[in-house]
Amino acid sequence: MDVFDEACARGFMDIARARACLHAKRLSLGKSPEEQRAGMKTSGAGSKVLQWLLSTGAESDSSWLQQVGPGPGKIKMDVFVEFLVLEGKQEALWELFERYAGPQIHDRQALLYQLNRSLTNNISTNAGLESVVRANEILARAETPFQTAIQILYPAIAVMVNHIKYDAPENIQPDLYDRFLGIVHTVPYRSVVSNQDFFQPELYLRHPTHPDTKPALRYLESLKVAPERLKLAIHGHAKSVASLALDTTKQLIADKQFSDANWVLKFVQMAFPELHSGEPQTNASPSHIERAMGLLGIVRQKYAVHKVSLPKTEQAAVVKTQAEQATVKTTPIRKEDDMASLRALDRLDLAGS
Repeated sequence: MDVFDEACARGFMDIARARACLHAKRLSLGKSPEEQRAGMKTSGAGSKVLQWLLSTGAESDSSWLQQVGPGPGKIKMDVFVEFLVLEGKQEALWELFERYAGPQIHDRQALLYQLNRSLTNNISTNAGLESVVRANEILARAETPFQTAIQILYPAIAVMVNHIKYDAPENIQPDLYDRFLGIVHTVPYRSVVSNQDFFQPELYLRHPTHPDTKPALRYLESLKVAPERLKLAIHGHAKSVASLALDTTKQLIADKQFSDANWVLKFVQMAFPELHSGEPQTNASPSHIERAMGLLGIVRQKYAVHKVSLPKTEQAAVVKTQAEQATVKTTPIRKEDDMASLRALDRLDLAGS
């Protein structure tokens, strides 16, 4: 940080140069991400940049955050926020969040998004969940209008849903999870079929103490009885539909609810006929079909010990996949195996959605 000190002394420092100094500092702390994070915790570099930021008044809005593109979904991880979180200085960021109660929505939205993502990735899933709950409480105390609060919270909620879904984290505090789920319940639906459709069923499936398949079954049933809605869901959210169906099947088998598991597999056959015919649809490439068939076969083969009755076309897919996946063992349900298969299922990509 000698360059940072010299530039500050000569009046040349700005947030872009400060961030470049932090990037260089992180690289100097080790070759692996683990070494770098360990060094960042004791470096004091983030605190030094924070002192400079506050002394210049540049923190008055969120323009100092790393931003690329028109919205939160395009924001890159900010190395400055990472340093502060790892140094245990996140309270300074919460103070800024409260100070941004008056300005534009984007200031609070961008800051919460960065803070939540850094806490989740660098500290723990519980820290990420707690940040959403805390932000919601701050917004409530400030009497923030409901629609405004949801706009601020939504990107961070999406980060948490994806993290919980794809990383299958353990040791989540049930009460904290329930409070987060209560906030998700308030998110309004934006269209006939949207990402929010999948938020709640996926979160219920991954409850840390009592996973619940009922919301997912209700949602899949609603698609089955409404062909046009199913068509819209497959067109815009094929990956989410398939992932939810397979995750639900996995949990139902774990719960020994074989009849419902068989129903969901039949739903998959109906919704994605290309998985069984081998003929790609207009929105799915052959590589996606091959990958999906492999994953479905692994699930069926893995849980063959439960003798779930499958349609004939699905039995043929299992036979084919068993030949292709000869190294995959059929084992009873075990926690470590469940985590591995869950990660595989969540990487399902039927249509690049």
